[in-house]
Amino acid sequence: VNDGRISEIENLVVRQGSIIFSPETSNAPRPHFEETLAPAERIGREQLARIPHLYLDAITADDGSELPVRDDCIRVENGIQTTCNPEAQIEAGKMGVREQIDKGYTRHIAGGVERRIWVLDEERGMSVAFFFFDHPGNLESVNGRVPFGYPNYMPAAEIFKTRNGQIERIEAIIDIYQYGIKSGW
Repeated sequence: VNDGRISEIENLVVRQGSIIFSPETSNAPRPHFEETLAPAERIGREQLARIPHLYLDAITADDGSELPVRDDCIRVENGIQTTCNPEAQIEAGKMGVREQIDKGYTRHIAGGVERRIWVLDEERGMSVAFFFFDHPGNLESVNGRVPFGYPNYMPAAEIFKTRNGQIERIEAIIDIYQYGIKSGW
């Protein structure tokens, strides 16, 4: 923003066929992100800015013990609920965020690189971050599975809803790009 006017906009667009995607649910209203938290439920800007880093650090360390996340935290990726989903086709989709990390379902992710915090909203308890998941393509997940089998970067724009210092909702737009690509920002 320059002189109170938008001068540049950064977008991440995902289309059908590139990765998991549900256009029907991707466009649905998200009332939980519009909800204003009671003052006692809020955390400060510094804490909100740390939330995405704590999430990525937990994934990188394969240890969710220090991640301030509710056991019933819902994560939605490109419109698909990927945690706490009783109708999930795979075991990991039925688990919570911390359980997925602790059981090794994110072990194939070497880290979150080029991290940037876009927006912090104390009243709504939201942090919006952009980063790339680093998938070197040779790290095993659960049962020796290598999810991609080739190196790639996964750009992610993620919104974290936090209440009382605990992440209760994560919504992500993700895609798969060539390994080592830079964001340009």
